[in-house]
Amino acid sequence: MQAIIFDVDGQPAVGDNQHDQWCNVRRLSTPSFTEKKTMVDSYLTQWRWYWKDEIKKWNMYNTDVFLFTLERKYQTKQKTYLYTRENYFCMYMIDFLKMIEIDLETDRKQNITRRPLFVSKDDVNEKKFPDSIQFPAAMNTVKPVHFYHWDCAHDFELVELDTKGKEFNEVLKSLQDSMSPTLLFETKFIFRIQNRKLWSEYDIKKKLILADAEKDGRDQNINERDLFHGTDSLDTCRGICTNNFDFRTSGRNGTLYGEGSYFAVHAKISHSYTKADLPTDIRFMFRAKVLVGQFTTGNPSLRRPPEIT
Repeated sequence: MQAIIFDVDGQPAVGDNQHDQWCNVRRLSTPSFTEKKTMVDSYLTQWRWYWKDEIKKWNMYNTDVFLFTLERKYQTKQKTYLYTRENYFCMYMIDFLKMIEIDLETDRKQNITRRPLFVSKDDVNEKKFPDSIQFPAAMNTVKPVHFYHWDCAHDFELVELDTKGKEFNEVLKSLQDSMSPTLLFETKFIFRIQNRKLWSEYDIKKKLILADAEKDGRDQNINERDLFHGTDSLDTCRGICTNNFDFRTSGRNGTLYGEGSYFAVHAKISHSYTKADLPTDIRFMFRAKVLVGQFTTGNPSLRRPPEIT
């Protein structure tokens, strides 16, 4: 980096080139406020994120939780981040390597940047600190090791899986192996859905099932499985990503074993419940973690789980 000459404590800082017109400088800072949990003012650097509009003006992103989310993902080396606005109908991608934000609907790009809040020499001497962003309560939610850090500003985050990664190829193989061999299709994207509320509920339910099995002296194999679920629209996908599968919507595609949400071992069965999203002809399918637990045969009249016999 090159910079103009400036004074440091009254002493001129000059370069080492033949004209002494510039010098190499670099910013030194304390750890980011997202790296250590603290509820009081501290020496941690308060970084803020900005985007440049059409008239070249820099604007700070709204809400503390969104600023925290951006900084946390940047600090943990996440390469891209997808998020939505306007009730999920506008999707944007932030590229932390190129430092740009892309409107995925229009492909419009705008520059982004991060800057620390200014702390003067007098502030340091008088131990004054800039306004701090506190750790969001959502950060206390336990997550799987391979998940990115939680998106604290939105209900869920779609993480596009790397086509060369183990997780992508494992999901793709399970889809291809259980789809009809006569069906020709192309997998466009595979996303991991990260919803802290739903994951927390799932984790708690799993522990309760294990505890009940232990109490009753039963086998503690809870029969946790990866099963497929086909959907008929993008709006349905948004609802599932936000609120989970809703048994109250059952009946549209049949209730052979009673009312409830239906899942399939084989993708070819779930595919039959999908509908092409025109004009793209794209279909949507989930591969969900399901706590099957104990089970018995159902019938169309059931509205709640029957007694296990």
